[in-house]
Amino acid sequence: MQVDEFPTGKQKDARKMIPEGDAYIKMLTQLVLLDANRLEEGAQFSTSLVESIHSQNRRTLDQIGAKILFYFSRFYELLGQLASIRPYFPTLCTTNLLRFMLAALRTATLRYDTDTQGTLLTLLLRNFIHYKLYDQADKLVSRTTFPESSGNNLMARYLYYLGRIRAIQLDYSAAHKHLLTAIRKAPQQNKAAAGFLQTVRKFFVVVELLMGDIPERTEFRNPMFEKVLAPYGQIVQGFVPLPCVLTW
Repeated sequence: MQVDEFPTGKQKDARKMIPEGDAYIKMLTQLVLLDANRLEEGAQFSTSLVESIHSQNRRTLDQIGAKILFYFSRFYELLGQLASIRPYFPTLCTTNLLRFMLAALRTATLRYDTDTQGTLLTLLLRNFIHYKLYDQADKLVSRTTFPESSGNNLMARYLYYLGRIRAIQLDYSAAHKHLLTAIRKAPQQNKAAAGFLQTVRKFFVVVELLMGDIPERTEFRNPMFEKVLAPYGQIVQGFVPLPCVLTW
């Protein structure tokens, strides 16, 4: 009777998990910690994971590494510590996470890592807008080029943030164009994208009103947007002055 034996020595090393499989399992661990709202533990785990991924220069890790960076930023965003706290591993960054992401963006650009590059650009714009750093966001957009090969989902997010920046700068024509393109590039049938589409559509209607245009009434009857756009539908019907109700 033959019995399987546990690998020892060189056999054990031969069966060692490949980096891509290890990174994927750890990314799933990030999701578990995020769903369980274990933010402190998730931030600490994500920091060590990003440090490990960042030290490797493997093209096969690009897509997984981009997702890991997204959840890494999400943990610190939920903790409210993006711009004020040092990560748990000082070797990763000596000041704050925003500067680390800028440094990681330069590295991804030099490595032609388009997945990480697109993810970091959207994360940086999101964080700049969150802290109302619109000048910094505009400088980032003017000095970088978004990689189109990153996919429609990332491109839709990037255009949404770009539309918000242009609206704050009172460039409503450009904002209208970017928001409309973001709506077209976002997945239309995926229920997971409903929240994104609702948010983009809301700002799109606001920009249209600020331009003096009247949005199509069919937009207000769409079941997906009916509740979100209800206040703006009342503005269109009642001709209420815009400055007293429109807020960003």
